[in-house]
Amino acid sequence: MARPTTHDELLLGGRLLPLTRTIVFVEREAEAFVEMFMGWRGARITERTGCAPVVSTIEGSLEDALHALLPVVTAMSSKYLVVPTVNGWSAFIENLWTGTEGNLMAGAMATHGMRAASISEAPHTYRASTNLGWWGQRTVTVAVPDRDQPHGQSAWTVGVRTTDSGRWEVAEPATAPPFPDPTERSVRKVADRFTHEHLLQVAAWFGLRPTDVSTTREN
Repeated sequence: MARPTTHDELLLGGRLLPLTRTIVFVEREAEAFVEMFMGWRGARITERTGCAPVVSTIEGSLEDALHALLPVVTAMSSKYLVVPTVNGWSAFIENLWTGTEGNLMAGAMATHGMRAASISEAPHTYRASTNLGWWGQRTVTVAVPDRDQPHGQSAWTVGVRTTDSGRWEVAEPATAPPFPDPTERSVRKVADRFTHEHLLQVAAWFGLRPTDVSTTREN
């Protein structure tokens, strides 16, 4: 039997994809973020499902905590994981079968006054013949509150991703982002214009390490 493909550069070697495909980092201590999240998201969950969400603490390793999110679901997320980091940011993951809705959640967090960075990385393994696998992606989306508009937000995405056709494309922000964009647009192969190292470079600018969220470094 063939061994499963591993991706050492990814969080936990990619063993828990799609859960670890996208991690949303929010600039708020974990306890304060959970309290705020339950305030605006918890009410909506109760309204839509008739069940009030419950906060619980998970003991053990990060991998243990991620396993607690299983099974993944195809509709509305039923479980959310918040992981404190040493940098004053918190990592947020939900149990959708496609991975956390990074851009949506980062934008929502920004409208509630928090800077957020959605970091996504997955190999392109999708095959139309089997309808299995993941769509390739290496992107960083940063959303910040818009001080000029109540509940407004501004966002920028850099990186590369695959389209519905399976071709890679460069994510082009509408305006210059307020953080480094190391995309090498002259590189011939589109997938190589924004590499794993580029993704880590952008994350490090914010003091984040998406491949080891429990040891996020301090600025």
